[in-house]
Amino acid sequence: MSKPYLLVDCGNSRSKWALLDSTGLGAVSYVDNSAAPDQIIEKLPSAESLDKVYLAAVSSSQIPNQISSHFNRLPISLLRVKNPYLGLGLAYKSIDQLGVDRWLAMLWAWLNYQQSCLVVNIGTAMTIDAINDAGEHLGGVITPGPRLQFQSLHQHTHAIDLQTVKTFSKQNRWGKNTTDCVQAGVLYALSDSLQQHFHALASQNKQTPKLIISGGDAAAILPHIEIDYVQQPDIVLHGMAAIAERDHA
Repeated sequence: MSKPYLLVDCGNSRSKWALLDSTGLGAVSYVDNSAAPDQIIEKLPSAESLDKVYLAAVSSSQIPNQISSHFNRLPISLLRVKNPYLGLGLAYKSIDQLGVDRWLAMLWAWLNYQQSCLVVNIGTAMTIDAINDAGEHLGGVITPGPRLQFQSLHQHTHAIDLQTVKTFSKQNRWGKNTTDCVQAGVLYALSDSLQQHFHALASQNKQTPKLIISGGDAAAILPHIEIDYVQQPDIVLHGMAAIAERDHA
């Protein structure tokens, strides 16, 4: 490639981007989706410095359309879920219902490990997707992420004041005031659920699955995971890079 490709992941809460060139994926930049589209676009590289744009969007905002319009002189690939693709088959009968972010994360996991995987992303929601040893997506789980659960309790319970996600050591599993009790309840509910789903997948496969965790709020959960895991930041962008590299091999 003569010039780098721009990869943009428009998530529910944040948009992220990175450049992909012959040396691999570059540094990742982030911006909150509450920013005006013009403010987001002005942070992106200039069109003249790029060869192509890859765009993945789960956001219902106008940001993806604004980005497409801004780079309209460049080839733009709007990534969509494909089934099957590169050995990964999906459980969903209607693939339009599966978020492209989950698909890209699973695709990266399958291409890298070629075995059963539990792919977890912890952000606005916690999503869990199971892949068996044959590359078949068995299905998934979606539950509110830690901040969304905290916000819900804060809005509906007057006595609770929750400002930030707080981690707990194993020694402090039991909260000693109402706020700590709520935070412990949320964090351990999510971590315990994740590990139960891992054990369920392990019981269905010959190999011990790979547990792959990503997402902006993963750090709140990781201290409570007692299973070996791989933390893969920005897994969606890595999945996008895998597609771009194969497109232009």
